[in-house]
Amino acid sequence: MIIGHKRNILYLEGVLRKGTLAHAYLFYGPEAVGKKTVAVEFAKSVLCREDSRRPFGGCGRCQDCREVDATTHPDLLFLSRERPLAAEDLKREIGIKNIHELRRLLGMTPWRGARRAVIIDGAEALSGEAQSALLKTLEEPPSGTVFALVSASAEAVYPTIR
Repeated sequence: MIIGHKRNILYLEGVLRKGTLAHAYLFYGPEAVGKKTVAVEFAKSVLCREDSRRPFGGCGRCQDCREVDATTHPDLLFLSRERPLAAEDLKREIGIKNIHELRRLLGMTPWRGARRAVIIDGAEALSGEAQSALLKTLEEPPSGTVFALVSASAEAVYPTIR
């Protein structure tokens, strides 16, 4: 259950209903207010194949929705300091090796359906090099891929990414 975020959820429900998804969204605000939870529910909306209307949070019952909740869905790429995609020397930031691995994975076709979701939790922890590399991917996103960047601070993310 999500408490709050009503305005944001109404907006996301609208783009899902109209089928006008952008390729990237930035969820930012204070720590521990539910930004990652909203991003995961949004990813369920993108990846759920049970309901063609794609309601916010998906159907919540199918295999796709259960796997997104567990962050084990094959078409969900989840990146954070705690869950890197590539081994890094510095654990205090998300380095460029992780973005290179993300780009490699995005070069493959989705396992199921036509969509893929990427959640980068702690986008403020992306190193400068990683943000520059991510920018290239955001400028030319793979077809059917939706990014959700979660950050405690919008200012910590390069203006070109915002």
